[in-house]
Amino acid sequence: MPGLAFTAALILVAPGCTPRMAYPPVAGPSSGGIGTADDAPGPQVMATALKAVAKRNGDSTFAFSLPAGLREASWASVGRWAGSEARRASDGDTSFYSVESVRVDGGTATVEVAAPKGGYFQLFTVRLIGGGFDSYRVTSVQPWTVRYDPPAVNTSVGSKPPEAIAATPLESSGT
Repeated sequence: MPGLAFTAALILVAPGCTPRMAYPPVAGPSSGGIGTADDAPGPQVMATALKAVAKRNGDSTFAFSLPAGLREASWASVGRWAGSEARRASDGDTSFYSVESVRVDGGTATVEVAAPKGGYFQLFTVRLIGGGFDSYRVTSVQPWTVRYDPPAVNTSVGSKPPEAIAATPLESSGT
């Protein structure tokens, strides 16, 4: 019976350990406890989304750009999760995959990725599920037909996002 007690305790405690993180950062009354894209599972979620969009586009190798201000450890972690087919974008790159936003709320995540599409970029929304003891896995990749302005290659590494990135207020759902 000790095993049963441990399992019951784990079931009760595990939901309280679900991560919440967002990039761009959010502000508002309910923003307490929301981490940044540096926080786990941010790097794994970003890498998984980047790989899914590159695969959907038929790219076996790709360059990637991450949100401004992420720590070096996060860039390295994304690189490890993405595998040998991925490399960091550099200033001269014109064809690269860029993480535009990341949202993780417990076992669900949403990542927006700008991807090269001929002479322009296309935005993709990648939905994932996972967490706890499982890696996040892709449940859908939604391409949007609207042309997306080419993102700037971000090569910056830092400990905090730049001052130009202001917190995005949470919108009220009216409830």
